[in-house]
Amino acid sequence: MHRLRSSYLITAMCLTALGIGAASGYAAPDAPKVLSAKDRQHLLTDHFQTFSGSSAIPEPVKAFYLTPTDSAAPDASSKDRPKFPMANPGKPWNAGDVVQDSSLPFRRLIFVAVAKGYCLITYEYGGIAYNRCAALYYFSDKKADLAWAGNVSGTWENLSEFRKSIRTKQYRDGGRL
Repeated sequence: MHRLRSSYLITAMCLTALGIGAASGYAAPDAPKVLSAKDRQHLLTDHFQTFSGSSAIPEPVKAFYLTPTDSAAPDASSKDRPKFPMANPGKPWNAGDVVQDSSLPFRRLIFVAVAKGYCLITYEYGGIAYNRCAALYYFSDKKADLAWAGNVSGTWENLSEFRKSIRTKQYRDGGRL
C-alpha cells in the first residue's frame, strides 16, 4: 500500500513538473518562460484598477480558463454560457487533492487588475499542492494573448503586496492556468 501511494505521488509530481494537469486545470502552454522586463515594468508601474470578482475579467481572458468541452457558441445566451471555473474570494472551492465537492472549482480568485491593454489575474490553485498563481494577458475587446504565467510567493492579498513580490523577484515563471 505504501509503495502504491508513493508511486501515485511521484507520478503526480512528474506530471505537474511537465505541466500536464488533471481535469481540474491545464498548464499554460504558450506562456513565456520568463516574465519579460517590459511586462515586469508594466506590472510594477502601470495604473491598474483592481476588482475582487470574476465578473470583472474580460470575456476574451475568461476563455483561457474554459476546457474545450466548456465552450459555448459565441451567440449563446448568458444562461447557456458555461460557468467560469474559478470561485470568487471567500467562496468555497476544492483547495486540496481530495475532492470534497466535484461541483466546486480548483481555483479561487484573489483579485483581478486591469490596465489599458493588460489584465492580471491572481488566484489560489488547489490540488496535490497549493499554489498562489498569477497570469498576465494582453487583451482587447475581442482577443486576449497570454503574456506570462507564474507562481508568486508570499501571502499577498492586493496589488501593492503582489507588486512587492514581483519587485523582490519572489516568483517562479511557468505557472498553471
